[in-house]
Amino acid sequence: MRLPISSSVRLAFSCAVLVAGATPARAEPLEVAVRDSLTGAGLPASVEVRSTAGTGATATGVRGRRTLTAGPGESSVAVTARGYRPLSTRLRAGAGAPRAVTFWLDPDEPPAELRPEAVRARTGPGLLLLHGHVADGGSLLPLPGVRVSLARAGLSAVTDERGYFAIRVSLSGRVDRPGQDDLVLEREGFVTRVERRTLLPEGDVHLLVDLAPGAGREEVDARHRLLEAEEEAPPLPPSPHAPSAPAPEDAASVLALPSPDVLTPVAPPASIRVGTSCSCTTCSGVSVMSLETYVKRGLNDEWISSWASHSLAAGAIAYRSYGSYYALHPISGSYDICSTTCCQVYTSSTTTATDAAAAETAGILLLRSGSVFRSEYSAENNSLLGALSCVNSDLSCGDGSAGSPAAGWPCLSDSVCAGQSCFGHGRGMCQWGTQRWASGQSQLWPWITDHYYNANGSPSGTRSATMTSPIRLTSVAPSPAQVSAGGTFTIDVGAANDAETTHARVYAGASLYRSGVGWVSDPPHDANVPLSPGANAVSRLFTVPAGTPDGTYDLVVALWLDASAGGTIGSGDLALVSTTLAGAVEVGCTASDATPPSVTPPSPVTVDQTICCGASGGATAATSPSLSAFLSGGSATDGCDPSPERLAPQVGASDVTASTCFPAGTTEVAFRYRDAAGNVGTAAASATVRTYGDLNLDLAVDTADMVVLQSYFNFAATPGLPPFAAPEHLADLTHDGPVDPADMVVLQSYFNFAVACLAP
Repeated sequence: MRLPISSSVRLAFSCAVLVAGATPARAEPLEVAVRDSLTGAGLPASVEVRSTAGTGATATGVRGRRTLTAGPGESSVAVTARGYRPLSTRLRAGAGAPRAVTFWLDPDEPPAELRPEAVRARTGPGLLLLHGHVADGGSLLPLPGVRVSLARAGLSAVTDERGYFAIRVSLSGRVDRPGQDDLVLEREGFVTRVERRTLLPEGDVHLLVDLAPGAGREEVDARHRLLEAEEEAPPLPPSPHAPSAPAPEDAASVLALPSPDVLTPVAPPASIRVGTSCSCTTCSGVSVMSLETYVKRGLNDEWISSWASHSLAAGAIAYRSYGSYYALHPISGSYDICSTTCCQVYTSSTTTATDAAAAETAGILLLRSGSVFRSEYSAENNSLLGALSCVNSDLSCGDGSAGSPAAGWPCLSDSVCAGQSCFGHGRGMCQWGTQRWASGQSQLWPWITDHYYNANGSPSGTRSATMTSPIRLTSVAPSPAQVSAGGTFTIDVGAANDAETTHARVYAGASLYRSGVGWVSDPPHDANVPLSPGANAVSRLFTVPAGTPDGTYDLVVALWLDASAGGTIGSGDLALVSTTLAGAVEVGCTASDATPPSVTPPSPVTVDQTICCGASGGATAATSPSLSAFLSGGSATDGCDPSPERLAPQVGASDVTASTCFPAGTTEVAFRYRDAAGNVGTAAASATVRTYGDLNLDLAVDTADMVVLQSYFNFAATPGLPPFAAPEHLADLTHDGPVDPADMVVLQSYFNFAVACLAP
């Protein structure tokens, strides 16, 4: 069967989770499986359960299988496995609650066959890579020997020992309306599975499939919802499990209120509980996973993965926000959201294109009236009745417009959909419209999202949601705070990324502002600052243009998401967060300048001995090029002096001169620069000298070096023969791999050193 539905077996291990001091209620067995979210394989893992009273237990088991026996009520659950990201959630046991729960853990690294570069190498225009992993639905072990075939295409493959298969399919026809075929999976001893009308989009589709032990044949309808008649989903019941409103953030922890043209920072839910094996909103199983894994798995079930990337990215935001709304307002005490069209469709399949869309927009939600928005969408929202299934009761907006005023969604001019028949409920985002705006009008995903949920900055009614930022600014500081026109200073930025994945295309922009002068910017120094999950410390430079009037300026710093992928901050990109530091920068330098230059030392260096005492401070490009470059290296910037003076490097308190000797071992060297006001900035780097006698490079001349020397002679004379039979690597005196003439140079240098420096 297509995951997330999976069978489960019980282990002997069980643990009771009871409220302390209470009379134990009837225990309810809960079948738990822990699986790899990319391959579907069962995992050996630890599951820790804690009741609301603080009591609990930990279960471990082979391949992630275990049965927990829990009393009724809610418990927190933490699941860990080596090499995987931990997952936490809450579960409710009791009468009527689902008895099967699967935890999907994200691996730290994907398997080789699923790395993006490996997938790209097997795809291209007009091609589909249909691949996946098949597991034994009973044991959760990878299932080899399964024949996987496309009935009409006549193509097939057999799963390997890891349960992996791959079929390359040549395609024809429209990219936006892919063809379909019947997918058949069969192996002796297992129920044959047939997935009717499986979509075949350009690119790749990765499947996770369980085959149930037994005999017979199981058929399912796998057609894509955008290519079939849509039915109206019944209204979801009000949630009795909605959490209380979050406490307002401590004002002391907020750097500054965002400007109106940037987004509100909101941390998305870390995980989501998805009801599986559902009849509308009533589900008998639960799958727990990270929010971003949910988006990656579900997006290609609601959008067509061969659509334009900006259509998919806009869809990812809608899909994520809709799911997050129910993670915060669950439809059941046991799960947050169902996996059918009564909520939004979810299966375990993924594609590279929709994965990329999810990663591009990771953590971005929609916010309305201070709360995460239930971002509805449907296939065709044009207000024109036709042959398709239209359940919009109010088509008063007319052809060329979207909306359902009777349902609170005002009319929206949507010209790209003119002439299209209504297909769905007409509320929120038009799915086919996102594709038309992206592919036909070259609109970017921020514009498309804002168009459908905020009327492009003219919000009203329910169409008044804005995007959120997963990025928060935690600190901003200029260094130095005083700079001359033409001078450069550094802006140090602390930023927190609340998304689960790295945002690689974040750029730091900055400007100065002063009344009467206006904005002063430095676009060439707008810097790409990738932000990994959690806390980040980044920086960018800012050069004040020559001729900028002296005075006190506000510093405005913003982090942008490069939605256009142009490699700069440009039109159409998304301003995530910004802050203004009033009067933070003083342009114009006087005798009051007390800030020393900021010094960057050279990289540490390791050199060979050149004189008896070690290495000479008067090294030249001829005698020791590495040490010479080191001693003349380093750089400095200063806000008030564009060209600070380089001073002689120092060891201790003494300048390095030709008479300075760097002894064997490591010496700290101070690199110094002085600005026009007399301020001296310093930074240190190390120089390590290897003595010629140190043939084994352990920074000591001792008997071990004689072993290396004797080994060299043995090898040179009769390699590999008694009495010493020295291995070749001991004759590699340069430690570069081969034994070659370069080793003779080292040997000669050692003799020169011995004669000059060690002779009595």
